[in-house]
Amino acid sequence: MPESIGGMFSGGLQEDALGQATTALRSLMPPGCGLLEYRGDYLHGECTSIVNARTVDGEKIRWNGSIAPATSAFKHLRRVMYRPGEGSWFSVFVTVWVDGRSRAEFFYDVEPEWIPPRPTGIQFLTDQHFFPIDEDKQPQWLKDRLAAGVAELHKYGKKSYPKWLREMIAAGNKPSWL
Repeated sequence: MPESIGGMFSGGLQEDALGQATTALRSLMPPGCGLLEYRGDYLHGECTSIVNARTVDGEKIRWNGSIAPATSAFKHLRRVMYRPGEGSWFSVFVTVWVDGRSRAEFFYDVEPEWIPPRPTGIQFLTDQHFFPIDEDKQPQWLKDRLAAGVAELHKYGKKSYPKWLREMIAAGNKPSWL
């Protein structure tokens, strides 16, 4: 289910982070732009995004700019929106208008529409490590990706283990799912 920003932010880190992200998007607006639409899909260490610029009449504007500042701001926003046991959003859709208005929707349960190549199951395991979601709150598609990650680790062996997993095992905290 998407969660929109209406009433979601009551101040503090989340509101500041969202303000930074929308400011970063607004700074990308090319001349003649009436609105900018941003869709981003995120995991820890992975993201894909699409930006569309439109005139006030709705015509697409050809635009080739760097979205690095926005990507960085949304990574930070995802971190501060993390809820213990519930995780953080996987996708965001934001519209910013030239007059300063903005609207954002965050998707916690919907599988991201990754621009190929799609992340591996190991990348989903990594996200689960940094943004854990209790098993009873995981959507089925996420359970499937996590199971695929475990299968990949078994298939490829220790050489496929990400750094965080190697460090856990070295500290004597081998996960039960391994």
